[in-house]
Amino acid sequence: CVLNRANELKSHIIAAVRAGATKAEVAEVILQMSTYGGMPVCIEGLAIAKEVFAKSQTSSKDN
Repeated sequence: CVLNRANELKSHIIAAVRAGATKAEVAEVILQMSTYGGMPVCIEGLAIAKEVFAKSQTSSKDN
């Protein structure tokens, strides 16, 4: 997010969930980014995570 790399963040979130990370754990990691990138970056990251989680729930329902 800090470097405008939304697609890379999505890939990392998907990989983290596949490795067993919970939504809360992913959100916590993104919140830690606020120290380095500021709150706007954190908010953008959380929005991207929400999008990934919504898409994964839709995919789960389709299968």
